[in-house]
Amino acid sequence: MKYGFVNKNWLCKLLCMLVLTVQPIYNFALGDLKISGARQAGMGLNSIGLVSVYSAYNNQAAGAYLEHPSFGIYYSPVFIGLGVNNLSGVIVYPMKKQKMGTFGVSIHYFDYTAYSEKK
Repeated sequence: MKYGFVNKNWLCKLLCMLVLTVQPIYNFALGDLKISGARQAGMGLNSIGLVSVYSAYNNQAAGAYLEHPSFGIYYSPVFIGLGVNNLSGVIVYPMKKQKMGTFGVSIHYFDYTAYSEKK
């Protein structure tokens, strides 16, 4: 079926190509990756393989290799001078005697004058 001078199949192909070209711009590989810890920030957010107290954010299975109770606090002004803040804290307690794994609590707070996110 033709709509004026445009073929319906051609219009469908054009729309599919447009969606397939523009849609990946809105996909983010980071997902819910939160910046926490100077080591992670310094490595360009590549912290999946690290075993540290901040594993509670991005790789909880790495917490099984922790040997001592630990805690960490991280603060970063995201845009200096604009009031955008990134604050996170984490406490990890490995339960080696009970052979039950690791217990951890993490808090993340992202703040701006018009927006606030707590996790």
